Amino acid sequence: MNRIIGIDIGSYNTGYGIMDVINNNLCYLTGGCINNNKDIFYNRLFYIYKKINKIFLYYKPNCLVIEKNFFYKNINTLIKLSQLCGSIISLGLNYKMSIFEYSVKQIRKYVINNGNINKINLNKFICNKFNINKKLNLNTTDALAIIIAHYNFIFK
Repeated sequence: MNRIIGIDIGSYNTGYGIMDVINNNLCYLTGGCINNNKDIFYNRLFYIYKKINKIFLYYKPNCLVIEKNFFYKNINTLIKLSQLCGSIISLGLNYKMSIFEYSVKQIRKYVINNGNINKINLNKFICNKFNINKKLNLNTTDALAIIIAHYNFIFK
């Protein structure tokens, strides 16, 4: 069985989702958002690192998929997200996970073959497709979308 964790990286709100591939079908397991209000960036980085580590230990995924960083108007934001991304990738490698990255356009294309869908419609689409009855944070559905994109790219 493949257990895939998708992470939508953010220094204040980091979404995650976990899905299993069972009999060539993608099955929703869980998802959530790590909300972080620490003032100093390095404290936020460490807080997210510890939370993701606990998730890795509990759910034992064997594959990590993340969104590729893209250029932001503020270069400092890009640097901080890259540092956070590097710490999560290192953590995944520590647990011997396969690591994959996808751009936003690739994710949206591989999820519903439309690179321009907005976050709200993407959220509705994912909740309907996997019969998720609870309200999911947009960061969580972004993380799940990364998993779906990976599944469609690799398994189909």
